[in-house]
Amino acid sequence: MTIAIDTEGYLFMYDENDLKDFKNLLKTKNESERENWVKKYLKNYAIYQDKIGNLSVIKNKEKYTPTLNCHLDTVHDEYFLEIDVKKDKNVFFDIDNQIFWSPQGIGGDDLCGVFLACKIFKGYKGSLQVVFNSLEEYGGVGSSSFEFVFDPAYIITVDRKGISDIVTDISGQDLMENTLKNKVLQIAKFHGREKTTGLFSDCLNFAKKGYGSMNLSCGYYNPHSLEEYISFRDMGKTESFILDLLKNIPIQKYSSGKEKIKNRISKYPHLITDSCILCNSENAYYDYYYEACICNKCLQFDINYKRGDKK
Repeated sequence: MTIAIDTEGYLFMYDENDLKDFKNLLKTKNESERENWVKKYLKNYAIYQDKIGNLSVIKNKEKYTPTLNCHLDTVHDEYFLEIDVKKDKNVFFDIDNQIFWSPQGIGGDDLCGVFLACKIFKGYKGSLQVVFNSLEEYGGVGSSSFEFVFDPAYIITVDRKGISDIVTDISGQDLMENTLKNKVLQIAKFHGREKTTGLFSDCLNFAKKGYGSMNLSCGYYNPHSLEEYISFRDMGKTESFILDLLKNIPIQKYSSGKEKIKNRISKYPHLITDSCILCNSENAYYDYYYEACICNKCLQFDINYKRGDKK
């Protein structure tokens, strides 16, 4: 175990083996290599795999089991298919700032989630399940077809940029019922996290199936770009938050909340072009019927948006 102080004076501890394992994961170039990494890391557990490529693993199962979720693909996988499938991925680590990066795209979205889910699962003593979804970056193909063998109590998706967000609704769909949401937000106060509206992730598909879900920031920044980087320190903070949730949320079956928007197509004209307050794209329009901004680029449906709002 190594103890270090970063440039902001933050004291933290990390295991050299964690750094080595995570760097090996970051060097993977496709889902198949990541499946092998997961199976090797969790070699002492039975791992289920479906026809799509989704993986799942469970320990100390109960009637309803808390569940972690992440996805195995990244947007940077295409680089190695198009350029050179045999080319190595270069991964660099700034030890002073605890930052990982790669000129080929680091893939923190969602390799941060994969590593955290595996590390927590391996060390956690209680009931826990992990679902690793395939093809999230292609519209959630894996999660849309995934069938749970063991019923989740609730689902924590680990697939959000930054460090401070808890996504509680996406595209007009409440991800969790109020009982779960209130408990999560109560715990979040001690970790400096706040609820927010998010973009698509696998938790939306699970919420539409009725499962209480959420999506947590996990330490990657500038996703879907070659400037993406990962804060290993922020990953550690996310690990602490998840463990706090697992420890303090009573185990029972939680459902998703209400779907606020039944149909994204308005009954009335909505041809007023506007800019999206999240991605600044001009491909958004303002819907007078729902009084919401709908973006055709990032697919955000912000029902709280009022025309003229800015970031």
